[in-house]
Amino acid sequence: MRGDFCSRKKVGLVLLSMTLALFLMTGSSKPIRAVGATSPPGLSENYALVWAHLDNDLNRIDDVIDQIMENREMVKHRKNSFVISGEGKNIRGSLIVNFTRKINENEMKTFFEIAGQSNVFKFKHINAVSLKNVNLDVIDNLSKLDGIEVIELQHRVRSLLDVSARAVKARPSTEYSDVWEKLGVDGTGVNIAILDTGVDDEHESLNGKYIAGVDCTGPTDLEFNPNDQSSYDVFHGTHVAGIAMGTGGTSGIYKGVAPGAGLIDVRVLNEKGEGTTESVIRGIEWCIANKDKYNIKVMSLSLGSDSNSNGKDAQSQAVNAAVEAGIVVVVAAGNDGEEGYINSPGAADNAITVGALFDHNTVNRGDDTVASYSNRGPRLDDGDSDPYDELKPDLTAPGTYIWSAKGSNGTASNEYHQLSGTSMAAPHVAGIVALMLQANPNLTPSDVKQILHETAESRGLPYDPGLSDKYNTGFGWGIVDAYAAVQRALGEAGNPDFSISAEDISFSDNTPVVGQRVLVKITVHNLGDVDGSCDLAFYRQDVKTSFLGKVRRVFVRAGETTDVKFAVTLPKQGDYTVLVKVENASPSENNLSNNQTSASIAVGARPDSPDLTLIEYDIYFRGRLAEVGTPFLSSGGVIKLDLSKKDIQAPLISAKKQLVIAAKIHNVGNSDANCGVEIYMDNKIPENLIENFHEIFVSGASDNWISVTWEIPMDIEGDHQIIVVIENVPTDDDPGNNEASRLISFPTTITTGDIAVAPSDITFSDNLPREGEIVDVTVTVHNVGVIDVENVKLALYIDNVPTAVGIVPLIEQNSENTISIQWVAEEGYHEVGVLISIEGIKESNYGNNTAVTYISVNPSDVIPKIFVIALSVVVGISAFAIWRYGRKHS
Repeated sequence: MRGDFCSRKKVGLVLLSMTLALFLMTGSSKPIRAVGATSPPGLSENYALVWAHLDNDLNRIDDVIDQIMENREMVKHRKNSFVISGEGKNIRGSLIVNFTRKINENEMKTFFEIAGQSNVFKFKHINAVSLKNVNLDVIDNLSKLDGIEVIELQHRVRSLLDVSARAVKARPSTEYSDVWEKLGVDGTGVNIAILDTGVDDEHESLNGKYIAGVDCTGPTDLEFNPNDQSSYDVFHGTHVAGIAMGTGGTSGIYKGVAPGAGLIDVRVLNEKGEGTTESVIRGIEWCIANKDKYNIKVMSLSLGSDSNSNGKDAQSQAVNAAVEAGIVVVVAAGNDGEEGYINSPGAADNAITVGALFDHNTVNRGDDTVASYSNRGPRLDDGDSDPYDELKPDLTAPGTYIWSAKGSNGTASNEYHQLSGTSMAAPHVAGIVALMLQANPNLTPSDVKQILHETAESRGLPYDPGLSDKYNTGFGWGIVDAYAAVQRALGEAGNPDFSISAEDISFSDNTPVVGQRVLVKITVHNLGDVDGSCDLAFYRQDVKTSFLGKVRRVFVRAGETTDVKFAVTLPKQGDYTVLVKVENASPSENNLSNNQTSASIAVGARPDSPDLTLIEYDIYFRGRLAEVGTPFLSSGGVIKLDLSKKDIQAPLISAKKQLVIAAKIHNVGNSDANCGVEIYMDNKIPENLIENFHEIFVSGASDNWISVTWEIPMDIEGDHQIIVVIENVPTDDDPGNNEASRLISFPTTITTGDIAVAPSDITFSDNLPREGEIVDVTVTVHNVGVIDVENVKLALYIDNVPTAVGIVPLIEQNSENTISIQWVAEEGYHEVGVLISIEGIKESNYGNNTAVTYISVNPSDVIPKIFVIALSVVVGISAFAIWRYGRKHS
């Protein structure tokens, strides 16, 4: 009995120990969390530039396909993003096969044999074909077909919806009433195609708007019967349509932007808000085919893939085709919240790509910020010579907590609800486009885009002042302005009148020789009564007319002139005509008779002696202006400073500046030569000498490069000329072309206040609090400007809902201060955001005035503690009873 007693005693003690341990674990400790180029032979010359982001090994096959074929277990990790299925040797996927040319009948027969005729879809407006449910083992042979550009794995395309709101209303859409009443437009006569999940057209806000529709999610395109009840979930598409064109029903409270517009219902996403690359392209092509039949003027796409794009993928090319057909295409920028990340099809060159704003529940646009989920630019480089098409997004519009129609897949619904995302921002702009096209039906898609850019309310520091003094990586060209855009479309502010003539054209060298680069200089006059911009297209005419290139967005003030330069190379001896045309004027012109001119130039033979030459556009800059910045290749001779970092931007006054200056020296003579090269800033005087090169060898009819890295003095800012001089060539045929200069702009030191906050500046007194616990949210605010600032206002947002406000009395220049605000924690995973502002002081950068972080709140532990205490008492009593029993019977 003694042994039995001892064992029972041990059991009781073990139970008691386990109970106490359980109590300690539950009551006091917290869980620990882990925190987480040149192209090879056989490819086109610029293949690597265009496709390396998708096909890094340059084998014409999407890298995701290569990865899956090497490790077939990856299928289960990639099937949420791509249209793939199966396992082991039977992995099947849906493909987009892009061609460099039109696809012929024999190639179609090959595709039918590979995939079966019902699984092959040839697109009409892009050189590509869709193959569904193909065994990926055929990919290697498929990539070797003649004319193949690249094979993409089809993406799963999703509606770009972020979160559903709970408590706060966004500004009502009636903010656009001035446009309806004062300018007399509401979108009447303009039909908007909503490419989405489908639309509940019987909702009171959309009733009577239906014009036509199609379902592109099945094997073939099926046009809708407007009398059919929708049997699928139209939740997302209905909300989007309501923003663009809803009437708001009988109350009119939730009117859309263009309540007079008609609805084209194009279903490309299923009831889960998912589609494929093929379904989206089919929807776009249906709109192109039916644009005249149904008067489709605008397309709105609140959808995208979940990968970065440079605008060369098949979806983006389909968007470009729609724009070329005369349809304005508005696309959401995406909800990844990433820098330099634009989804397809929003990455398309010709799309109007829209990011989302958070308006902080105020009518005043002054405190509007880019929503944390909204993607930022610039877009990936597509390898062409046009730097403007990388400037995405184009615009921002309200996208957070937007009220609109709530779709129903049964009987008609008259309910409304709030949603957030770039999905909600895009239809705002689509509606504004409808207003513009009603005001002026003659506007082209290019006109519309340019007007929206020019009338948008700019925000933040420009990404590259040499390209645009407005474009910011988050805001784009700015916050869309409906009234200004429609007013411009109506031409109420007047029109520019761009004029060019033969007297306005001159050449940097009037007696060039074969192979020589020559600058064409042309003066553009604006004889109109308003400022405007235009593109200049350059052509070379000899036995035929050849397009040389285009200078975009030439801005000319009313009554003034702007000089434009364009470099041309004349390939052979003879007489040439250089033709120049004005295109894409914005605002549009009434007089087109003076938009074209030409001038002649004679090209001589190469001289036997050396002839060294360079022009302004042979001088290139590359640089790093701040240690926190990222180096970028310059465009237009202006260095780019990266202001899109998520952490605090250091003041420029303390930045280390470097500049790489490179120059291309041409020898257009037949004989070799040695030369010296000197580089100066502003003046050719010894104290301004940057570098002096000796014995630079340049072969006859060839060229050579020189470059130097210059440590820029700290006090240099503003505009300066970099001068490059070729010297010490006594036999040079033409010394008159041995010097050139180019303008460069250095950032100006911050001279105003600039307060800033980053995610790492938000900390909590408890990183894993429980529900009901009072948490101190401490925020460090930096003053990176050069003046002291007082009474800095800090607003705290929990899940985008304003929660508390605090004031920081003083922050001295180049200093920081902290503020703590108490918050009663609620169970769940929360977004914690802060917005800082200063009354009465204009900041140099508003892009660093917001920051967001996240916190997880555990359930209250009151009940578990009571349970554990009770269990401890029971076990303790049981142990004592066992001990008494053992002692009594021992």
